[in-house]
Amino acid sequence: MNYKTPALVAALHAYEAAIKAECIGGGTPEQTAAARQAAFDLGATWNALHCAAGGFIPERVTLADYPHPAGTIMRGSFGSLAVVVERDGFVFLACCAEHETQGNASGYFVQASHGRICDRSEPAGIADYDCPHVPGQLFS
Repeated sequence: MNYKTPALVAALHAYEAAIKAECIGGGTPEQTAAARQAAFDLGATWNALHCAAGGFIPERVTLADYPHPAGTIMRGSFGSLAVVVERDGFVFLACCAEHETQGNASGYFVQASHGRICDRSEPAGIADYDCPHVPGQLFS
């Protein structure tokens, strides 16, 4: 599943709540099974259910909810550089603005769980950089 709808996210939260309630004696296995089936019916994968059971429900972050504006160059936890761009209203950390404009950027959507942004990138404090990504090649 590539894109979670608000209804699916709500169903995953309900499944997580049902599991917690059952664990502390406030819920039944039938309630947990019903919540699990509701999430499945909305298109959840087994992996999404496993994450919900562990308390991690990944959701894409909108640009309005991200603390850095589009165009900010970010440095990842391993030193890689990326630029903040908006894709369909969500934050995407692209290898560079030029490749994003060309439609062949590598990168990833920033995710949050329970309102907490999971990405640890920080502003790099630089104006430009040479992109090391070669479109179509895994390693350059």
